[in-house]
Amino acid sequence: MVLASMDVVCSGVVLLMILATAPVAIAGTESAVNLEAEALLKSGWWGVNTTARNVSAHCQWPGIICNDAGSVTEILLPNYGILDDLTNFCFSSFPNLVRLDLSGNALDGAIPHQIGALTKITYLNLSSNHLRGGCGSVYRVQLPSGKVVALKKLHCLDGENPNYDKSFRNEAEMLSKIRHRNIVKLFGFCLHKRCMFLIYEYMDRGSLFCILRDETEAVELDWIKRVNLIKGIASALSYLHYDCDPPIIHRDVSSNNILLNSQLEATLSDFGTARILELDSSNQTVIAGTFGYIAPELAYTMVVTEKSDVYSFGVVVLETLFGKHPREFLSSFSSQPNEPIMLKDLLDARLPPPTNALVVQNVVVATALALDCVNANPKCRPTMQQVVNQFEVGRREATEPLHTIAVNQPVSPVLSLRDQSCADGTSSSSTINEFHVDISAILPSSNFSFHVSS
Repeated sequence: MVLASMDVVCSGVVLLMILATAPVAIAGTESAVNLEAEALLKSGWWGVNTTARNVSAHCQWPGIICNDAGSVTEILLPNYGILDDLTNFCFSSFPNLVRLDLSGNALDGAIPHQIGALTKITYLNLSSNHLRGGCGSVYRVQLPSGKVVALKKLHCLDGENPNYDKSFRNEAEMLSKIRHRNIVKLFGFCLHKRCMFLIYEYMDRGSLFCILRDETEAVELDWIKRVNLIKGIASALSYLHYDCDPPIIHRDVSSNNILLNSQLEATLSDFGTARILELDSSNQTVIAGTFGYIAPELAYTMVVTEKSDVYSFGVVVLETLFGKHPREFLSSFSSQPNEPIMLKDLLDARLPPPTNALVVQNVVVATALALDCVNANPKCRPTMQQVVNQFEVGRREATEPLHTIAVNQPVSPVLSLRDQSCADGTSSSSTINEFHVDISAILPSSNFSFHVSS
């Protein structure tokens, strides 16, 4: 777009610049590929008597799949048997990794934090190992009464880390104070120095993250269940922000921390980084949360507010509706202001498009609310209480068919963008992080507005 606005007299210079920089780009790609090959070699997983010594042939090694540029996109080593541990493997060297399967290898130790930075990952399987998360391991336990619970145990080595100890105690304190049908129930805990564990309600379907990445389970999670899931988490966050005194900020709302029971009903979990909002304090803190869900303002303000949870919730809603993390959508939306982005093209293609008018309306409302929630200006985001109220108000059938709805066009019959002032007096514009969504077109008999006031 910048090149198109340049004068013709500059075109020759631009061409020379492009020609001059092209080899640099290629060299950069080759360098990145070589780094990936070296990382594979240093892991020791492929032994010394294999083609692993030939770094240029890494795409032919067992379990390795590369793209056309030679960059590793899949590492599939289930039941491989000769893996050592994860500490020698540099996951950050693989920015294009999409699928990772290391199941059934009797791996031990903590799950590396680097895995959380794999932004393109769509399939992750570390099952049938002896790995533990950042703060302990979770076990399925059947009590003598027959009741099944989840037991989260802090390991001795973890207990030596003051951050893990603090997180564990914080989770026990938070969950012992709160009760909500969409927040995981804490049945008991032990916080002795030599034995620390929490006993939770067992959620047998696992996390939303894993379900959305399983082809069979994702289809089972139909549109009605997805909308109900979204409403449940909205209700849980509204409870934390407005029904708890003082308010509680979760700080790590993500699809990994939303657990589902046998009926695919959602509960919010993992309160290790949750924080009580002190109304007479600055509430400055270190950044906590999951990559891809953290509100952008935390990078420069370091101040936690309920609007941080609102942003994370918006990302989760889009992920639930799209069937994958919306990072590409969020980054490309503002660069396509003149091309209509149709809602039907964004929704999870593994499900048939919703046809029931009420279901369509619920999906549209959820999308509109999510787009407001991911506004870059926290003062332009709705509160979780407003989100819950809008779901209550919006119980009417949509008047427009799904295939006509665009999420970025002012002329869209349902989702229209309009220039509105935020609570701080600034004006929202037409980018994904700066716009305001109006879905009053499908609710002609109500004053359906997302204008936020503090």
